[in-house]
Amino acid sequence: MRLLGVCVLVIVVAAPVWAGRQGQAVKILEQWQRQNTGNMKPKAKVIRSAEDWQQTWKAAHARTFPSPEIPQIDFNTHMVLAAYSGAKRTGGYAIEFTDVRVADGTLRAYIHEETPGKKIKSQNITSPACFAVVPRIDMKVEFIKSKE
Repeated sequence: MRLLGVCVLVIVVAAPVWAGRQGQAVKILEQWQRQNTGNMKPKAKVIRSAEDWQQTWKAAHARTFPSPEIPQIDFNTHMVLAAYSGAKRTGGYAIEFTDVRVADGTLRAYIHEETPGKKIKSQNITSPACFAVVPRIDMKVEFIKSKE
């Protein structure tokens, strides 16, 4: 009986490590990445209106000529998650949303930031960003970043 109690305790204590990310998955419907947005500070935000989306898209493509057409989003049913890495000294950086989940009344957006490591990289300042369309969920959003 004592051995069974120890086994149950070990499983309960270790379960969060095995389970990984908790909550219900939210599908990322579309995602765009930019390498040079001109946004010099790292940040993340939720875009819930067409006006905010237009301003964000135009700002992210201010250094692109001609600027690509703004993707049409129905903000009654969808929203956009945006993540910016901030200024980087070289090329080879990237940022993307890898997972989105709802857990404990919070939408958790997982962001992965890739670093160039020892790869050959361009010697110019970059400012990566990523934009992801997800179903509209009106709740608190938490951005969780990991680096490679």
